[in-house]
Amino acid sequence: MDKDKLLYLEQNGYKPITDEIIRESFKSLYENAPHIAKEKEAEAKRKYKYYKRYGNEIMLYSMEYLERNSIDELKRNAIKTERRFL
Repeated sequence: MDKDKLLYLEQNGYKPITDEIIRESFKSLYENAPHIAKEKEAEAKRKYKYYKRYGNEIMLYSMEYLERNSIDELKRNAIKTERRFL
């Protein structure tokens, strides 16, 4: 990923994903179906590398998605997502 995009991500609330964030994002699934949650958590660890918070919601992002979209596309998509969650 180029430096400009990495800088954009850093300045706009995209952060490297952690195990804690993955567990938090699957919290309701853990409460209702823990056996499925474990499977989904393992899949998420492989697929998603960044996350961004929109209010109380956590959106996970794959490197493929972030690399495929230009900074302008990421901005437009972030605005749409923010409107949906806030």
